[in-house]
Amino acid sequence: MTHAQTALLAAALFASGCATEAIAFSVSTNAGMNTVPADPEVWSRGSALQLNYELTNTTSQKMSVCLCAAAVHVESITRDGQHVEPVLLDVNLVEDPRAFFKQQIRELDGEQELALQTDGIAEGRVDHDQWQLLGYKLMRGRYRVVFSYHYTGPDYDKPNVFHGRIVARPVYFTVE
Repeated sequence: MTHAQTALLAAALFASGCATEAIAFSVSTNAGMNTVPADPEVWSRGSALQLNYELTNTTSQKMSVCLCAAAVHVESITRDGQHVEPVLLDVNLVEDPRAFFKQQIRELDGEQELALQTDGIAEGRVDHDQWQLLGYKLMRGRYRVVFSYHYTGPDYDKPNVFHGRIVARPVYFTVE
């Protein structure tokens, strides 16, 4: 491979999101290639679909991440190729919606990973002075879901808090 071809390949990998980040983010489900039963609620604890989120420090130095619902987002969700809209489940007016993040920032030693498991698909959003909880009803069909991790602060005096956005590979599952 020539130098020009190597440079072109490196640029393509960087543009497609394959470049190495200080933090890696991945999502998997308990469904694998199997199916999960439909969920009669929009989102509920005890949903048959279990999601596993992993944040991994890929460096040798200590890093911190925010392990809160407002840092994990649904980038896109489709059922049988059609976009699925979220349902607004809860809205809370709070003086400082980011204040609870302080307890959610976790330190990771070098090469350490942090895992979190949740039921169903829901996400929290902070919009000015509101905390919003959005959920997705799991109806029959084939799903493709892309999640992202995105945190911009505050750091609350934690070391090396990762600021940025990481998009995980899509997860696929079927609801029967």
